[in-house]
Amino acid sequence: MQESRLRRHREQDTAALKAMQHERKNEGHKQLTYAAMELMNCVNEKIEFVPADFGFAFPLEKIQRRAAAFNNSFFPHIKLTQAEKSDRAVDYPLLTNRTCA
Repeated sequence: MQESRLRRHREQDTAALKAMQHERKNEGHKQLTYAAMELMNCVNEKIEFVPADFGFAFPLEKIQRRAAAFNNSFFPHIKLTQAEKSDRAVDYPLLTNRTCA
């Protein structure tokens, strides 16, 4: 009986951990998408983009790759993987209330 209870408890903990990991991954993906949108806004406005100025901790290359997945004309030299190409269809709204530094 004790073993059964411990097993159920472990299964519940494992499920909760997987849910938290999934949520964290989704939040990171969302933040990367926002960073890519900010980068594209700055490119359009011909203003320097410094990720840290927006609170982003992603490397610039990673942000550029995400931006290229949306619109490869921004960074035509970047060759996207098939996974990056198929990841274009994310419907995050453009950030209009932030401006480039």
